[in-house]
Amino acid sequence: MNLLLKNFELKLISVVLALFLWFLVVTSDYKEATYDVPIVLDNLNKGLIAVYDTNLVRVTVKGPDYVLKNLSFNDLKVKINADMLKYGKNKYPISNQDVIIPKGVELLKVEPRVIIITIDKLIEKRLKVVPVFIGSPKLGYKVKSIKVYPDTVVVKGAKNNISEMKTIETLPIDLTNKYKDLTYNIALRKSQGIMEIDPSYIDVVVKFMEDIDKKSVKLPVNIINQSGDMRLKLLDDFVNIIVKGRKDLLDDKKLQGLIKVYVDVSNLNKKGRYLLPVNYEIKENLKVISLKPSKVRVEVE
Repeated sequence: MNLLLKNFELKLISVVLALFLWFLVVTSDYKEATYDVPIVLDNLNKGLIAVYDTNLVRVTVKGPDYVLKNLSFNDLKVKINADMLKYGKNKYPISNQDVIIPKGVELLKVEPRVIIITIDKLIEKRLKVVPVFIGSPKLGYKVKSIKVYPDTVVVKGAKNNISEMKTIETLPIDLTNKYKDLTYNIALRKSQGIMEIDPSYIDVVVKFMEDIDKKSVKLPVNIINQSGDMRLKLLDDFVNIIVKGRKDLLDDKKLQGLIKVYVDVSNLNKKGRYLLPVNYEIKENLKVISLKPSKVRVEVE
């Protein structure tokens, strides 16, 4: 008796669930949706590889709103039997039967309808890694050295695509405003026809150094240690100075704040004209290459 009751309960639950699903289908809004779906090739012989002119096919379907909202990437695909393809280039028309979609969903459109599938020999080749950079280091710095570990990788892919390749590029490495030594763990660019890269990630070590340059700038001469009752006049107001340092510091306005050029008049106590040596003070790591004139005329009135 208990067994019969239990079976009856299970059947009742099944009927309720079926009615509930039927109710959802009947009452749900029907909508259209478009998905980019993968191409899956079955029965491809070992040692061969398929190269597509497009890796995704755009499929438009119509169905209940709740069904479309719950579709995942694996629920739709274009499935092709490799037995229908010959070695080399194939112009393959996608039929509705090739498109796998869930029950209750109607197929409306497939784009493109024709794809190119090239069946090629699968080969291995060792390629040199070439790091790709974008952006520029912080002003005042430049790249000192670049090292790649490992500097070669083994690539598996279609013979026609990789047989002539000698190098493989990394994904772009952004150096914008960088100036401290860095190690990037970066993937390699997987171009058409490449099936596998070993290792798929490599390390790129970038070291930076100061970008040193020279700059000529005209700076005013200051007077220091002038007594209150002394009237002085500079007959040479400016000097031309050549300075060496980081590029970000070699700006005319910045240099005026970083370098102070002066003459010391503490020893002057008589009226007349004097030729005094020009001195300077530097706030940053700059080096003065030349200073002209090295002496300026001062008149005591």
